[in-house]
Amino acid sequence: MTEVASENLPYLGDYDVIVIGAGIVGAMIARELSKLKGHFALLDKEPSPGFGVSKASLSQIHLPDFCPPGSLKGRLCRDAPARFKRLASELDVGYREVDELWLALDHSHLSNLKDAKKRGEANGAAGYEIIGPERIRELEPHVTEKAVAALYARGLGVIYTPEWAFALVENAIQNGIHVHLGTAVTAISKVDSSSYVVSTTKGMLRTKYVVNAAGLYVDEIAWMVGDDYIRLSLRKGTVLIFDKFASHLVHHMIFGTFSERHSQDIAPTAHGNLILGIHYVKLNNKSDTKVSREGIFETMKLGKELIPELSERDIINSFSGILADNSITSNGDFYVAPSENAQGVFHVIVGAPGLTASPGIADLVIKMLLDGVLE
Repeated sequence: MTEVASENLPYLGDYDVIVIGAGIVGAMIARELSKLKGHFALLDKEPSPGFGVSKASLSQIHLPDFCPPGSLKGRLCRDAPARFKRLASELDVGYREVDELWLALDHSHLSNLKDAKKRGEANGAAGYEIIGPERIRELEPHVTEKAVAALYARGLGVIYTPEWAFALVENAIQNGIHVHLGTAVTAISKVDSSSYVVSTTKGMLRTKYVVNAAGLYVDEIAWMVGDDYIRLSLRKGTVLIFDKFASHLVHHMIFGTFSERHSQDIAPTAHGNLILGIHYVKLNNKSDTKVSREGIFETMKLGKELIPELSERDIINSFSGILADNSITSNGDFYVAPSENAQGVFHVIVGAPGLTASPGIADLVIKMLLDGVLE
């Protein structure tokens, strides 16, 4: 890092902490940060909060049965549904309770259910039950006849993520945080032993601490402070939305099998439609959010394996979401830690289920900051 050079940009102010990224994770961090004493700012290159990865998520609040025991993400997902319900009341935003059925489509899949139950319980969750075909069809009459068992979990939920990101940022603004949207970070330069200048497309800001929660661009922000060891690998998935005419077909989050090429998932949305995903393809271009005919076909095929009565005629929208894994941790775990090369910079690198873990991530980041100088 070099001393900042004079630039023909307006000066936007001095801050104690700047959070880069106003997705659901950055918004959660900003809202918690705004409760503290100090001068804080939130930056995002998009025109509105939650317009990056967050808007293209399935918007589901999970239990930690997807998380390896002992993982950081498993710890951060603990008690997530209860936390989201409390936040829904505080922020006056929607939270819809939807329970989960993870299906075994043949007897060889039973071990998947038992393993998921063990993972969830090892991460502090409770209330799991393995049920048979008769009980499955009481809960979901339209589910495939191939389902021989299911892991039944209660107390989960769904939200509309962009609404939540907006509400969190709105509350942070009410608490005094400064928000700069449509403001892309172009450089971060160390100016003395205790501060950085963050250069953006709208101007320059000075800060003691930087929280890098830039989503798909977290690696590029990290490179600006010399942390070139951070790399992301990307997968793009196709997601389909169905007309409410089809909503009677599914009442739970229904999961099937998982691999590097797909995540078999259909569920109600917060607004009452059905959402189906995800068929993955490898991706090198972060801006490639095109939806292909093949992606729609493969995603629909996955959905019909769970709910045979699904019809292509009921699809009303489609979009793609991008999932990122990092080069530092194993098993898709999160990396939330101080920079190795830039004191006062913290990297927040998350993948799935980042939405579920976002309140816990915010707690962890605030703790790291408080362990420094903040009151």
